[in-house]
Amino acid sequence: MKRFMHLMPGLKYIGGILRTKYNQYHSVVLPLQRYLEDKGVHFTLQHQVVDIDFEITPKSKRATTLHLKTADGLEKIVLGEGDYCFMTNGSITESTDTGDLHHAPKLKGIDDSGTWQLW
Repeated sequence: MKRFMHLMPGLKYIGGILRTKYNQYHSVVLPLQRYLEDKGVHFTLQHQVVDIDFEITPKSKRATTLHLKTADGLEKIVLGEGDYCFMTNGSITESTDTGDLHHAPKLKGIDDSGTWQLW
């Protein structure tokens, strides 16, 4: 509730909530993916980052290696000086579930979550 407290005054009007014209996938994700692919970015799906190695100095912190779980087992991606690593570590909706009129939502934990396990 703390996370969305600032939206409470306009909640009955759904005010203050930013929405895209279409769904978020078609309005944000797909155009961004196409833009990045045109710039030479390669996307690999169905892989889970299970660990990240960092090089930490007094002036910087840089990811150096991504450890992945794939269908073929464990793999590594060594990052170079010019590579970028963007990560989301956890989410307020990670491992959520919905119920219906006949079933309660499943209470999920860390074992059901990819991003929280990275902690």
